[in-house]
Amino acid sequence: QIYGALFDRLLTDSLWRTVANVPGLIRLFSSYFKKNAQFSEQIKRNMQTILLRFQYVLNHRKIEMQAFDLIAAMFRYLPFDAYKDSLPGILTVFLTKLQKKSTAALTRKFAITLSVFEYCIPDGTKVLLTTLEQIQAGLSVMVVKSLWMPALKGNMGGKENKKVCLLSAAKFVSDSTVQSNGEMMHAALMGISELLGFNEQEQQPGNSLLNPRLNDEDDDEQEEAEDREYEVAFARLHSTEMPGHADCAPSVTDVPGSIKQALRGIDGRFFANPPQELARLSAWVRS
Repeated sequence: QIYGALFDRLLTDSLWRTVANVPGLIRLFSSYFKKNAQFSEQIKRNMQTILLRFQYVLNHRKIEMQAFDLIAAMFRYLPFDAYKDSLPGILTVFLTKLQKKSTAALTRKFAITLSVFEYCIPDGTKVLLTTLEQIQAGLSVMVVKSLWMPALKGNMGGKENKKVCLLSAAKFVSDSTVQSNGEMMHAALMGISELLGFNEQEQQPGNSLLNPRLNDEDDDEQEEAEDREYEVAFARLHSTEMPGHADCAPSVTDVPGSIKQALRGIDGRFFANPPQELARLSAWVRS
């Protein structure tokens, strides 16, 4: 009852305009989403306000990265019906942001957020492709080929992120619509290959699932400097997290094995005569 009464107050505009509050607010709403069975009516009633706060955070230079965490938590914990009507708007807001400011770090967070949606929603592939096409014809191929899958070659910020990106990409290529589109299929298989470490000769070492690279692009250093304003509060919140809290697929313990099994289930022609950049992935799948 106390938490229910607190819900509406936590959406007060002035709370979100204090930068140091934002990590805690997003953590609290992630907890509400996780307990959506208890708070479903309040979440539904306040969805538009929640999305307004999301847009504010996304367009604030110092806290923009936090906006992705809020939507990723929504995708992870809420039933699809809770935000189904808002999905085109959410994706449009993200894409508009990336059009205005296309940094490696922002694109990577977008890729992780899409991966969470793809993995956690049963019909994620169909819904995602259909929604993107509703926004603009041809947008699905552009997003997959130019934003989502290419971002998988960067530092994903931890093995839990790499894990959900791998599992979602494997789910994505298992879809018949994707398999009928050569551009999307090639992009997704390249993303899988990158995350499994098969293309390391083309990038800095240490980008495989189990050995994330320590160094990243210069824009991340700038963002870290900007985050100092609230890093103490965020660190305190981080210390309260339970082990494995970021793992969207705790039941999947053998990630490479799961990926290999999924790829073996798709049409063999994709690995029979692969282009050079997919040769190592192809050999691994067939081994």
